[in-house]
Amino acid sequence: NPAAGCLPLLIQFPIIFGLLRVIYKPLTHMISIPKELITKILEITLNIPGVEVKSAYFLENTAIQQIKTNIGAFSALTSNPEYASYIDKITNLDMSIGSINLWENPVLGWSLTLIVPLFSIVTMLLSTLISMKKSGSAETGGASGKGMMIFSALLFGVFSFTYPMGFSFYWGFQNIIIIGQSFILYKICNPEKMRAEAIAAVAAKKKEKKAVKTVKVKAEDGSLTEKKVTGMELDKLRLQKARELDNERYN
Repeated sequence: NPAAGCLPLLIQFPIIFGLLRVIYKPLTHMISIPKELITKILEITLNIPGVEVKSAYFLENTAIQQIKTNIGAFSALTSNPEYASYIDKITNLDMSIGSINLWENPVLGWSLTLIVPLFSIVTMLLSTLISMKKSGSAETGGASGKGMMIFSALLFGVFSFTYPMGFSFYWGFQNIIIIGQSFILYKICNPEKMRAEAIAAVAAKKKEKKAVKTVKVKAEDGSLTEKKVTGMELDKLRLQKARELDNERYN
């Protein structure tokens, strides 16, 4: 079924939205900083000269980067024993892979940030192709299946550059899991083997229909005579007899 992948996708949406919320608000969801302290951190961040925040979504991540690179601006908090331990947690928080920050949006152009969205798009295409091939839908889906696959990849490409790289990173590893799952399911439920068994069963039924059998048929005078009939002819005789019995019983 071309829509077979829709239900798992719907189940994942709450997880994806939750993931995006965690990426946008790590102080709230990853370190559990008190709201009062977060408010003070964001106020100080916004008052630092030269700091620009693209969107309210990036406020907490911008604050983290400022604490790591410009800790002096937060002296009012670091000198407070109540807040010092939280500031240390923020300093040690790492949301990066090498020089790639997973909370940032990838940029079109010659940049390392392209690695993550390309990783997710390529693995998505591979997972779709392998799933279609292993499930047997590549033959039945035809051009419509391939068209849907290309459209999904293009749509996801737009999402990859709209949301932080943590989203693409998650999606890429999910695609790798789907690839492994496809191979496991292929071993358990091999569609080629199931198709061959179905074809053999149909052929056996056709052969049985054509096979000649010897049966006893009651003549009009009540005598029994032997008659050679095929399976199809036998079915017709049974249907005729059933109708006769119905007529006798129900008039």
